[in-house]
Amino acid sequence: MLERPGFDQLSLPRAPNLAIAPDGRQVVYIGYSSGQSRLYLRSLDQMQGEEMPGTEQAEGPFFSPDGGWVGFFRQGQLEKVTVSGGATGVLAQAPNNRGGTWGPDGTIVFASGNQVGLSKVSADGGAAQPLTTIDRARERTHRYPAFVPDGSAVVFTVGGSEDATFDDARIDVLSL
Repeated sequence: MLERPGFDQLSLPRAPNLAIAPDGRQVVYIGYSSGQSRLYLRSLDQMQGEEMPGTEQAEGPFFSPDGGWVGFFRQGQLEKVTVSGGATGVLAQAPNNRGGTWGPDGTIVFASGNQVGLSKVSADGGAAQPLTTIDRARERTHRYPAFVPDGSAVVFTVGGSEDATFDDARIDVLSL
């Protein structure tokens, strides 16, 4: 944890907990205040971030392509909130956050656990659909997806079946 003005601590755990807006003008990150994690939004022309109400216990934030929304994980669910504030919305079940990414067509690709493939869901919510399947003979996880800029593919980490350190991990590309 890092101490910063405006909140008690900045969270730096295993999962990505900072995201840069597509236009490069804002960042969203996880901070702790009064012992509770939450999202903070900071314009890069400001010294401090502002708390995003209703985002307690959030982790793994990522921006929509237009920068108007932030997707995140909380208590076993994939959620979203506007950068201007307001109510959060549940998009899908995601018991164990392993990353998400928001495509230009309104599709969100995410990893909902340690030993599952990637799934996709509409940014409007609905039933999540499987996108990748783990080859159990060679793989143990698909995680931390990222859309390529034009949305035509997703890159993601594939963890090998034996080594928990990710020394044998690889990056794969899934054409959409």
